Amino acid sequence: MSQQTKKVTVYYTNSCVYCHKAMEFMDSKGVSYTAKNVQENQEYAKEMFDKSRQLAVPVIMIDDELLPPGYNQALLASKLGLAS
Repeated sequence: MSQQTKKVTVYYTNSCVYCHKAMEFMDSKGVSYTAKNVQENQEYAKEMFDKSRQLAVPVIMIDDELLPPGYNQALLASKLGLAS
């Protein structure tokens, strides 16, 4: 499956509703991803900022591509080769 060949990383916080919606969507589609809690780990927060130059979450990376800020299910599905 194409989504399994892609490296997906989600930078999130505990209270971010859209972060959790993105992860729930990927869970429901069987997509493997790495979840990095920037609220609890300052190294992840620095890594996220270095890659995205933004502090807002979610930050979602697919391979080396940074998705636009926020959560857009249709775009995420498209980038992963899934139906939304």
